[in-house]
Amino acid sequence: MEVGQKQVVTEQQVEQQAQLELPISKEKAIEIAERQTGGKVIEIELDRDDRRYVYEIEHVAAC
Repeated sequence: MEVGQKQVVTEQQVEQQAQLELPISKEKAIEIAERQTGGKVIEIELDRDDRRYVYEIEHVAAC
């Protein structure tokens, strides 16, 4: 790549890189969240905070 040239990074490439850096998979994160809360995960999103990847999880409580 030449100086001053922008590199386009796709969301898929970011996800692949994150998977290399994450200690657990998305599926394992869901399993842990549901077990600890007794609820059901309704949304999970991979985010990068302070140069670290984290899963942001939304869940509903069990009735």
